Amino acid sequence: MLKNVLYVPKFGVNFISTRRICEGSLKGRFNSTEMYFTKDGKRIIEAKLQDGLYIVTHIAENYKEKALITQVSGINK
Repeated sequence: MLKNVLYVPKFGVNFISTRRICEGSLKGRFNSTEMYFTKDGKRIIEAKLQDGLYIVTHIAENYKEKALITQVSGINK
């Protein structure tokens, strides 16, 4: 779970700090066209570079629910 993040209602997309992800239990790697995060040697999140931003293209099946949860004042949204 990421902590100390900003919640922007109705923004439509989520920006994720790679630094915050790597502070957790995932390890990240990126190059000029793709980025991915692994845990225990398995790819958990993959992203491709599009128009200057890395866009998430894959989240491992057992992490999809966890990846989209946000907390506002201790309440899951």
